Amino acid sequence: MSTTTGIPTSELPWAEPAISVLEGAISGFGVFGVPLQGSHVFVFFENGNPMKPIYFAAAPGIPMGVPDNTKGFSDPNGVYPTTERMFEPDWDGGTETNSVYPHDILFRAHGGHEIEVDSTPGYKRYRMYHPSGTVIVVDNSGNVDISVVSNETRTITINRTTTIGGDDTTTISGDQSNNVTGNLTEVVAGDDKKSVTGSSSENVTGDKDVTTAKLTINVMGECSIIAGGTVTIDSPSVMLGTGPRLTLLNSRAADVYNSHTHDNSSTPNQTITADSQTTITKAA
Repeated sequence: MSTTTGIPTSELPWAEPAISVLEGAISGFGVFGVPLQGSHVFVFFENGNPMKPIYFAAAPGIPMGVPDNTKGFSDPNGVYPTTERMFEPDWDGGTETNSVYPHDILFRAHGGHEIEVDSTPGYKRYRMYHPSGTVIVVDNSGNVDISVVSNETRTITINRTTTIGGDDTTTISGDQSNNVTGNLTEVVAGDDKKSVTGSSSENVTGDKDVTTAKLTINVMGECSIIAGGTVTIDSPSVMLGTGPRLTLLNSRAADVYNSHTHDNSSTPNQTITADSQTTITKAA
């Protein structure tokens, strides 16, 4: 009688998977996955050939102890089943307490990825989780909650249209930059309010037109207007306050009025001085 029983492990054939019919299993298309070492799988032998094993399903259980990885039917690396799940069912019913068996469908990979489709009545939702902590959740009402723990980048090669039926609130802890290579059009049906606690700078290389019903500018400090060309003020009346009236009219306006000529090339009969200046001064 031989001292060797059965076939040595090194000579055993690899079992092939019976792949899902979704997209089949051809040219790299289909649903592929290798069961973790230590999983309990079902096997049949194609055409009864013991050298042609096919595994087609896996069965969860309740591990009652760490298996001996020196023997068959166990993870040779001794990783699975994990000690954290010892004496607990291998099957996980879901991530939320509102999920009701058997309505929840959960895919969880050993790397920490999770995709969950919950059909529990009144609590239907979709959840996709990344091991970094980034998660996307669509709840029963259709609300979408996206939590990104790192950066988010979006690249759109053509157009994007966003329609919001309610309010839009954006809170930015850092800086915000908008780079528009084309035109920018903003239409505000209500009020437009901006509150800047720091400085505000605007650089327009072309023309700028402002049309409004009323314009009020309040400057707490100094105000400077610097123009490289002519400054034109076209208004039925220009009113100057008490302080700037004396300063402006005593210097420039008085000189202009006193030096202008009539049709007969004569200067005005009466000149103006600081004492005779009033709020409204009209030249003849």
